[in-house]
Amino acid sequence: MIHIYKKNTEVLSLNQDVVNVDKLPATVDKQRLQKLKPEEGLWVLEQQQDSASSGLRYYRKLYTDTYSKELGFLISSYNSMIARIDELTNTVHKVELMKKEADFKMLQAQINPHFLYNTLETMRMHAEQNDDPDVAEMACSLGKLLRYSLSKSENETSLLSEIEHVEHYTAIHKVRMGSRLEVVWDISEDVASRLSTFRCPRFIVQPMVENSIQHGISKKRRKGMITISVEDTTEEVVLTIADNGVGIPPERLEIITKVLNGSLAPEDIPFTGGIGLYNVNERIKAFYGNPFGISMTSVDGEGAQCIIRLGKQM
Repeated sequence: MIHIYKKNTEVLSLNQDVVNVDKLPATVDKQRLQKLKPEEGLWVLEQQQDSASSGLRYYRKLYTDTYSKELGFLISSYNSMIARIDELTNTVHKVELMKKEADFKMLQAQINPHFLYNTLETMRMHAEQNDDPDVAEMACSLGKLLRYSLSKSENETSLLSEIEHVEHYTAIHKVRMGSRLEVVWDISEDVASRLSTFRCPRFIVQPMVENSIQHGISKKRRKGMITISVEDTTEEVVLTIADNGVGIPPERLEIITKVLNGSLAPEDIPFTGGIGLYNVNERIKAFYGNPFGISMTSVDGEGAQCIIRLGKQM
């Protein structure tokens, strides 16, 4: 902090309070203060920085012809400004330390993706040699999932790549769940031949399929079925993920619908699981525009449908 006093008026600002200069020896260590060249106006005393300070030295000189209240206000305002500068400097320093710590932790956790790919390929080959087709298929699908997920490409992809990603994802679940899960693909050859021409955001279909498995299929004992269809209309591409799971209770479906249409903020969702739908919906709208996005329908106890409407961006 800068300490200021006016010559001949014996006024000193110490910790933003105006006190008599006679109290200076009792309140301030003179060895830590440096008196600058005197002027007819104000003198400025600079307090030396502690060894643990940021290293910045505030070095200022003020002039004024005012007295009493005006002088006190000037001194207090000036010291407040310097204190604020010091506070902001410390904040920036803390943020820089936090960033360096985060970068270091990320570096510690980083694994070369090629190491993972090669390991999974080795597992697949060993599984095939040991006549274990299920493990071989899981290793192959997981490797392709990782390649897609860890890819450093842009945030958009072709609809074909997005569908293939879901195929690998469901292949792993089919091995894990066995006869309790069946996945049906309803895509005509004509539509399939054009999937590579449609552009879409990454990771918009797989989270919806994951919701069907986690919140629908896995909660009932009988065989679960997920049907994934793609329809190409004049103005849009429509994907439907339908399951025969436990469905969505009406009151819960009403809240989900309000979140998707924007009449309810996502932070006001009284249960877990709606944030993922909201995020995918917002990314679709940001990519294609407001008319497109996600809608949900359900019959409680019988299953649910997630309808994804995409623009025909090529």
